[in-house]
Amino acid sequence: MLPVTRRHRAPPCRPAGAAVYAPHACWCQARTAMLSSRFSAGRARLARPAHKTTDATHIPMLPKTCPAAAAAKHFLADGATIDGIDRGNAELGDEELQAMHLPSFIDAIDADVVSIMASFSSLNGEQIHGSKGILSDLLKDTLGFDGAAGDLVLDPAQRALIETHHDAGKTVITVLITGRPLLVNEALASSDAFVVAWLSDSQGAGIADVFFGDHPFGGKLSFSWPREANQIPLHVGDEAYDPLFEFGFGLTY
Repeated sequence: MLPVTRRHRAPPCRPAGAAVYAPHACWCQARTAMLSSRFSAGRARLARPAHKTTDATHIPMLPKTCPAAAAAKHFLADGATIDGIDRGNAELGDEELQAMHLPSFIDAIDADVVSIMASFSSLNGEQIHGSKGILSDLLKDTLGFDGAAGDLVLDPAQRALIETHHDAGKTVITVLITGRPLLVNEALASSDAFVVAWLSDSQGAGIADVFFGDHPFGGKLSFSWPREANQIPLHVGDEAYDPLFEFGFGLTY
């Protein structure tokens, strides 16, 4: 990887408790108008903060008492995939990577961003989510990012919470709010019911409607849910197709 020398340590303070607002700023650099997430990448420069992103008092839509933890996405070079294919592959040399795609994330780290979301795309044929060279060697060791790098597993505190209530003999209903599939094998096994609610934004009432029986559960997966990280990418028809949940899965009550 690149001989980047800038180092930084994220602040020791971390937002505590469950009520944490976590705005995600897309800081990718779109290199083609064909990029399927171009609408998101176009906000990159508007989202680059001139303040400490861990300070909730600088986010005007939040109460001053509300803790906030901003996140930067998607690391790295998802705006340069071939033909703009979402979750595709970017073929880049070190010089272009350092000049075009790393600076915005260095800015984010300098602004004390608490988490960085890994891209679901590939870089030079390597899946970023499973890349030690990109997420550990480059992001953490070289750039010195000491926060939480988004990956495919649940946060340890979330897993511990599920296990604690399961081990205590309580009924556990897990609601996973996410924008992508995560590795949930352990949490699933420790839950009496498991619901993937995706990112509801302002439509949380829609989640409540199905829980209280006003409307039935009816969602179906539009992709295959992986069992392990080394299965990604995972598609129907793959020779070793063995997802945790297959394409089109979804229970209805």
